[in-house]
Amino acid sequence: MQGMGEWIRRIAAWPDLFTAAAIALILGGLLEGRFWAPSGIDSDTFKALSLCATLPILVSRRHLVMSAIVVSGATVAFLSISGRPAISVLIGQYWIVHLVAARTTRAWTGVALLPLIGNAIYPYSGTDAVLSAVLILIGAVAVAAMGDFQRQAKRAIAERNAAREETAQARHDRAVLAERSRIARELHDVVAHHVSMMVVQAETARVGTPGLGAEGSKSLEVIRDTGRQALTEMRRVVGVLRRDPSPDEPIVPADRSPQPGLDRIDDLVAAARAAGTPVMLQRDVRPPALPAMVELCGYRIIQEALTNVRRHAPGASVEVVVRVTDRALHIRVTDNGPGADPVARQGHGLVGMRERAAMVGGRLRAGPLATGGFLVEAELPSYGTALMEDQQQK
Repeated sequence: MQGMGEWIRRIAAWPDLFTAAAIALILGGLLEGRFWAPSGIDSDTFKALSLCATLPILVSRRHLVMSAIVVSGATVAFLSISGRPAISVLIGQYWIVHLVAARTTRAWTGVALLPLIGNAIYPYSGTDAVLSAVLILIGAVAVAAMGDFQRQAKRAIAERNAAREETAQARHDRAVLAERSRIARELHDVVAHHVSMMVVQAETARVGTPGLGAEGSKSLEVIRDTGRQALTEMRRVVGVLRRDPSPDEPIVPADRSPQPGLDRIDDLVAAARAAGTPVMLQRDVRPPALPAMVELCGYRIIQEALTNVRRHAPGASVEVVVRVTDRALHIRVTDNGPGADPVARQGHGLVGMRERAAMVGGRLRAGPLATGGFLVEAELPSYGTALMEDQQQK
């Protein structure tokens, strides 16, 4: 029974099953006219009307109105001559009614039922065949009800899928905005440190440089005031990005510790090992100096990658490779967990990593490995966006 069920599912999944069934109905109608034609109608007329009632079904998916008119006309003609429809003609009429009900409105479904309704009120053959006509109409109404149910089910599924896509997109957008807000606050900390040093150095040079002329003192004073104004504007921008907590949400004090860099990767690895994740770290012993934002971006990418491993592949072994060249900071994090299911890892973490890499002009690749496991690989330009500009020129 299981084998037969699988066989039936394969047939139902055949992309051209509709055409195959329509051809089978056409051939069945010809055989019916050859061997089982009812009395009162000759074989050639039977075959002609059977073809008119079945052949248009082949093009009904594109030309439904024309097919419905031809099939209904053939059904009326057959009922007028014979008084009762042939099996192929009846199936063709039912098929058209089902297609109309499944693809159009209920009003058009009623129009498709009109030929059978008229035959039930007054049989076209003029003979006493009201009972059979009513039974035929009841069957057509049942087929129309199934088509209407199918149409409503498809519409409900489409609406549900659209709602899911909108919800997923909204969550993705919120995750991007939240990550950009965090990046902006971290960028403020880094830039504010450098600008503050510029302000202090300018003021120190203005006051402590002996023999400094009036113009030099004025220039240093302008640098000092401009730096202070820049710091004030940055605080305002970051303040706009911060989300006001709700009355029921506790206020978490801001983290005033320095922003982390590559020198704190050992701490990340130690924390991951303490949480039960085996981590092997390969890194430069004395990496060259990098811009603070590049180091911070690399640190956050490794931090999020290790967090994803603990969340989606607990117990998996991880290899972290950090390499610094003259052009870029290269990061590669791989694990041997169940990487064949990338959907589970398509959360906010990967969104944040991509946003951070894009912020410094870098690129990030993440996905399952062909040999199993998951890969997060980032390339961050060592200075500004030089690497990205070179790639664009190429």
